[in-house]
Amino acid sequence: HRSHNQPVINRATGHAYMTSQNHGYVVDSVINGWKEWFINVNDESLEGFYSEDKKVKAVQFHPEASSGPNDTRFIINEFLRDINE
Repeated sequence: HRSHNQPVINRATGHAYMTSQNHGYVVDSVINGWKEWFINVNDESLEGFYSEDKKVKAVQFHPEASSGPNDTRFIINEFLRDINE
């Protein structure tokens, strides 16, 4: 995935976002205790995952980029909130 127009879906909310991506690898699946967060619309690859009990989140795209233009800015805000807690 190398472009500024990669669509992903948030599994929890069903909302779709346009993302900026530049990676040549993929996480195949999540293990117990981890949940799928984002899925790529084009090929259904895993684009994000998280752990509720560990407060760890990861995405395979650039949430600070301007593809949407600010569609995924909430990820940065959640990160800052979690740090402050």
